[in-house]
Amino acid sequence: MEVRTVNDAEKQVETGRATVMHVRCPDRLPEETYRHVLELLAGLSPVVQALPPSAALVELKG
Repeated sequence: MEVRTVNDAEKQVETGRATVMHVRCPDRLPEETYRHVLELLAGLSPVVQALPPSAALVELKG
């Protein structure tokens, strides 16, 4: 699984003091595992947008 925070040079998405983290999981990830990843991300932030089949955006506040 790849987790990275987008920086200014990579067109950072920002709202006030919030930063958006883009999470990409391996291709062909089982749906059950993908749902588990989304649940874990929801523990970090109430704002999680699933990008099926294997990615998500998570709003992080600083």
